[in-house]
Amino acid sequence: MVRKLINAFRKKKVQTRVKKKFGRIVCEHCKKKPRGVKLEYAHKNRRNYDDRAVNYLLLCPECHRRYDNKVTIRVHRDFFGVYRITRVKRPKKVKKRRKKRSMFNF
Repeated sequence: MVRKLINAFRKKKVQTRVKKKFGRIVCEHCKKKPRGVKLEYAHKNRRNYDDRAVNYLLLCPECHRRYDNKVTIRVHRDFFGVYRITRVKRPKKVKKRRKKRSMFNF
C-alpha cells in the first residue's frame, strides 16, 4: 500500500514537470496527446528498480515502444561471478544499394 502511494507521488511530480515544460500533459517525445490513449511512464536509464522521479519519462504507447526497442539490455556474469548489465544498441537496418548501370556494363 505504501509503495503505491510513493509511486503515485513520483508520477505526480513527473506530470507537474511535463506541465511546466509544455503547458499541458503530453508525450515528451512527440509532444502530442493522442485521444483515448493513456500516457505511459518509461525509465530513462532502462533500470526498472530505479524509481526516482527524475528517471521517469512520460510517453505515448507508440513512442514508448520505439524507446524500448532502441537499446537492448543484456545481463550476464563476468569471470568473477558478478552480474553485469551491458547496453547494446540495436543495429539499424541498412538499405541495399543498387549498382549504377552505365552504358559500358554488360
